Amino acid sequence: MRTVSSETPLSEIMLRRFEKPYSMSVRSAVRRFCVSIGLLQPGDGRDSIVDILLMFLKSRKAGHFLEVDDIQDGLKKDDKNIAVSNVRRQIKRLKHYTLVEKRPEGYRLTEFEGLGESVVRMEKLFVQPSLDRIKEYASLIDSHFTFSKDLIRSLK
Repeated sequence: MRTVSSETPLSEIMLRRFEKPYSMSVRSAVRRFCVSIGLLQPGDGRDSIVDILLMFLKSRKAGHFLEVDDIQDGLKKDDKNIAVSNVRRQIKRLKHYTLVEKRPEGYRLTEFEGLGESVVRMEKLFVQPSLDRIKEYASLIDSHFTFSKDLIRSLK
């Protein structure tokens, strides 16, 4: 019996490139960052993940860890009423992207590092392995469709 590979991807990445960030608010820049790496879709109005990431960035600056309740309380102060289940789901997404980690003290940006360092890590963990696998598929396909040098000479 033949083994057929699954059509289910092992991982997915979405990258979007925008114009250079000249002058915009910090929230707009964080939103654009989230859209750029696929955490948000362009034009998505439900962007609670932006507010949650902003809270992690502020806590990083102060060197504080956050709990789910801290995040929800902070969002309520900003007149953003987000259910606990949604806060947990967004934290899970940030963890998947390796932007946030859970420690015994609470949640924090991974190793309190900046987003630039996180992007470098994402590149190593997600982008480069995906590109390497795409090259393997391309090589396999090319091996079935290579021109012979004799054929090329005969076409001249």
